[in-house]
Amino acid sequence: MKRRVFPSGASWSCLVALAVVAALSASWAVGAEAGAAPAAEKSEAKKARKTTARLPMYYAQIGLSAEQRAKILKTLDDYAPKLADLRAQLEAMTKERDDAVQGELTDEQRQKLDDLKAAAKTKRQSGKEANKEEAAQETPPVKEPASPKRGKKSSG
Repeated sequence: MKRRVFPSGASWSCLVALAVVAALSASWAVGAEAGAAPAAEKSEAKKARKTTARLPMYYAQIGLSAEQRAKILKTLDDYAPKLADLRAQLEAMTKERDDAVQGELTDEQRQKLDDLKAAAKTKRQSGKEANKEEAAQETPPVKEPASPKRGKKSSG
């Protein structure tokens, strides 16, 4: 069966696709004009809120009301400074612990530990650079066609 083609060479599918794109573009332009004022109000509302918090993962997909969203963001903002203080305390305590542990080492042991840490850091950095170079040179593997499955031999 021969495929019908318009005189210009465009097929029906191309014409339909073009019509869909034109219709979507027109509806987007109309929506943009109608929604220009509310968009400006939304950006001003965001600035007025001055929140640094973001909704936890997947919360935006569970159908929160505007009131729930505002309360959750406020709660996150309220806890942010408390959590920052705790992180700072944990960091200080970890440093204090590490200093106490290293205080038990001899000068020779401390020097050897520093050398081992420096060597590990150098190895990590060179590994990262090698991985970047390898990724840049690597071509995607070609998938081999699947071999035909062999049927089981029937016994008897």
